[in-house]
Amino acid sequence: MISLRALLCHFGAALSLIGIIRADLCDQDVNENGDPEMVWCCGISNWGGAHDKRILQGIEYLTNKPQDVEANFPDEGCYRISCSWDSAIVVCNDLKGFPATPTYSRIVEEVITLREKCHRDQDYWNGYLWRQGENEVYEVRVLEDKSC
Repeated sequence: MISLRALLCHFGAALSLIGIIRADLCDQDVNENGDPEMVWCCGISNWGGAHDKRILQGIEYLTNKPQDVEANFPDEGCYRISCSWDSAIVVCNDLKGFPATPTYSRIVEEVITLREKCHRDQDYWNGYLWRQGENEVYEVRVLEDKSC
């Protein structure tokens, strides 16, 4: 069963338009059947921005992990996977009781995609990318994290 948060992310673009999610930009990519595969939002108003240089370092760090290995996010919740100078890359598993197991190469690809959509030549930016796979629903987030 998909969590309420996953459903809200799924409809992120529409919710942004009516003011429930405050973001500068939201959109979705669909598959050949017209079903949403990926929803992404940039400029989340209640999240601080991550420093782009530190996110690039996080991408490099994640690229140095074995790319075909599945990361294991065992249950519903968020897991910080890169953190440097107040800038974090986080993966959130949206399904209670079901692990999300994207490969590191897929996570890197998604952070790069999110950067391409959200960076817009700014030093600081944030955003999330929501992905629904065959048996998993998860988000990749880039945001400020003062505990880094």
